[in-house]
Amino acid sequence: MLRVPGAHVEEDGALRDEAWRSATFRVTYPKRSAGVLPAVMRPHVQLGVGSARVTPGAPRPLTSWLHEFVDGQGRLGTEFIPNLPGHIHCVSPLVTLLEKIEAIARRFARDPLDPPAFVRHFEDVCHILDAVRSQDLELTRELRREMIEAGDLQRPLDPGDAAWAHDPELESWARIEQAWEDTAGLFWGERVPLQDCATRIRAFLAELA
Repeated sequence: MLRVPGAHVEEDGALRDEAWRSATFRVTYPKRSAGVLPAVMRPHVQLGVGSARVTPGAPRPLTSWLHEFVDGQGRLGTEFIPNLPGHIHCVSPLVTLLEKIEAIARRFARDPLDPPAFVRHFEDVCHILDAVRSQDLELTRELRREMIEAGDLQRPLDPGDAAWAHDPELESWARIEQAWEDTAGLFWGERVPLQDCATRIRAFLAELA
């Protein structure tokens, strides 16, 4: 079992992978403001632990809003401990891009449909696409081929998939739209409408083909 200092950790049996390729853990720790959390936010940290693709990637520094705030006030290292982990290996966002697109298509096809489990991926994909350069397309094509051969992608990334055919008249899309609205408390700033997300993903996959 995982050990997190000062916290209680338990496996979430409801999310268990019967093949034990991965496991999901709930990490519960003392809280000061749980009462003001939006209803859509979990009162615990959820960890997904298992086999995952970690290449290609690169070392990147990690920070947080809190660290940047106190550092800007000159208080980091004096009043506050500079407990940042430094540079750690981070997987390429192109891997995340392909994984999230496949996750949307896979979960969209499931019966019963569970929109809260994947609706956030739509906007995540759009924000990654904002940073994808034209020269990244060939790298993405090669990465897709490698991930398919390695079994990291189980579904074809098809621009004609029903997951990108946004139609609010269909019950499935109406439920996804409702989940999109329900998750408003998890976002700040301007959001990307689902129709725009679906259009951008479909166009990207057509260009990638």
